[in-house]
Amino acid sequence: MIARSARDAWAEFVRIGGIEPEGRDKDFVFELTRAIDRDATGIDAALAGATTSELLRAMFDAVAPFSAMFSDILALFRNSDARRGKQNWTLAIADIPFALKDFVHFGERMRSAPGVRELPVIDVVDAWSLTHILGERDAPAAYEPDVAAWLDTYRSGGAYPAFPASLGAASFSGGLADACGLAEALLDVVRRVAPDRLAMPTLLGADEPSDDILTPRGAAAAEMDHWLSKMIQGLAAAAVADAPRRTALSEEIDGLLGGRPRRPYLFDPDVLLLEQLLSLPAWKHRHELYAVWIAAEIVQSLPDHKLTIHDEDGKLNFAFKETHLATFGGRHGEAWLLAERKLPLESPVSPDRAAHVQPDYGIWLGDRCTLVIEVKHYKKSARRKFGDVLTDYAAAHKEAEVLLVNHGPIGTALDAADTAYRSRCKVLGKYTPFAVADRARFAEIVLAAAGPPPASAFLLIDTSGSMEPVFVPIAGGRSIMSCWLESDEVAHIRDVAFIDTQVRWHGSLVDARAAVRTLKVGGGTSLEAPLLRLLADRDEIMIATDQDGRDDIERTMSLSWRCEAVRSGIYILYVWRCP
Repeated sequence: MIARSARDAWAEFVRIGGIEPEGRDKDFVFELTRAIDRDATGIDAALAGATTSELLRAMFDAVAPFSAMFSDILALFRNSDARRGKQNWTLAIADIPFALKDFVHFGERMRSAPGVRELPVIDVVDAWSLTHILGERDAPAAYEPDVAAWLDTYRSGGAYPAFPASLGAASFSGGLADACGLAEALLDVVRRVAPDRLAMPTLLGADEPSDDILTPRGAAAAEMDHWLSKMIQGLAAAAVADAPRRTALSEEIDGLLGGRPRRPYLFDPDVLLLEQLLSLPAWKHRHELYAVWIAAEIVQSLPDHKLTIHDEDGKLNFAFKETHLATFGGRHGEAWLLAERKLPLESPVSPDRAAHVQPDYGIWLGDRCTLVIEVKHYKKSARRKFGDVLTDYAAAHKEAEVLLVNHGPIGTALDAADTAYRSRCKVLGKYTPFAVADRARFAEIVLAAAGPPPASAFLLIDTSGSMEPVFVPIAGGRSIMSCWLESDEVAHIRDVAFIDTQVRWHGSLVDARAAVRTLKVGGGTSLEAPLLRLLADRDEIMIATDQDGRDDIERTMSLSWRCEAVRSGIYILYVWRCP
């Protein structure tokens, strides 16, 4: 596409991407308009004074949350049973099929484009934690000339200078590269939306708070106390620090930002990139995929539960019928994720409902529902309708919490629910991958409904002499134990210990996969001392042992246990103290 103006480019994007400015994409267009010109009365007025470059940047920012959603849906595929040939899996929403490659292509194209960098999504609190880590106490005696010039201009209150070239992302790695990228991206935001630093407070306005600093309001909130100057000084100090200091800084920043969702940020506008993204199937059916993303959110909220994704001949089905999507193994039994389970309801308050309710998702512990999740993609809050949903679903599910999630604003919907049920109702509005605080709240709600994970996140592996056969390398130079440690069956494990009469080694699952290759096997089979010590501050431990180890536990220890499975001569036991 060769666009002579922003209006021409927009018309082409509407055509390629199936965008409905007066229909389902009205909220998308509204946000796009605000990103281009906060004071414009509509998209046409905003485009009249915009360059093609400004439209491309705003379009990319609007597309980025959907890219993050598709990455999470891809993770849902990858959580599925590895034995089913996941490259051939499909996802179906009603009659719309999606192949795994549809989500792979979107993510790969987004991440690999020139001028795009993936950065952690952080809020203002995280931003200030970053400056605390970098600090100003290590400021160099003299800054590089471009850094000194940048700081002088900044302090004068003049226009924002370009990011100092001496602090480019290529100068850093790991956590420091993320910190540098965030500073450079925030500067890019404010240079586009504010003529100078003194104009930044006007961006705060009366808008709702943002927990993403790479929005105009988020950037303004960070800049209220000169965040950028502190970051530039901290990065300048890190650039001249010795290697151990830089490593320590990177590790501390990784500790702060490691669990945050990541978002692609476009530094250099690219028409071709947007054309390709908007033509992909995942984009064209983004509205339908929002509810699938919520299912992926539920799965991601329970990372330590033993997960089974259910399919129908390699297809994940999201249809308007009851579907058992997943099973989570928990400490108190299994939790089921069910979609579209219908329950009767006498006299629903909503005129749209006739004698039953059928929520998008529910978490069930046997025949007891503990959480109902209803998903909406409304452009604005529908107070009465949302209140009716909360009331009817709470009335039909006598014990369950009811959570209403909307892609758009939620308003005062909770106040519209019947007071008899309001204490069991929760709402989340403007729910996207970049809503960091709300995503954490969502995960807490789901975890409370599913119950605690199995207490088997700690794995003990018997390395006594009788276990030697499963440690001996066979075909390909790998042992039975080595293969098992790389299987999906133990992917939820966090800590591993090798034991015989004592603890021989203790570390992470990743490190255990390496350590098992050089492990010396041959101790006695007397697991009592290390097992009792490791059980001192845990409720339950998973043990991989053989018949000798199983007999030892049964004969010598006052412990409860059950055998979960046998894998190539390895007994998988769950052991806990007698109450």
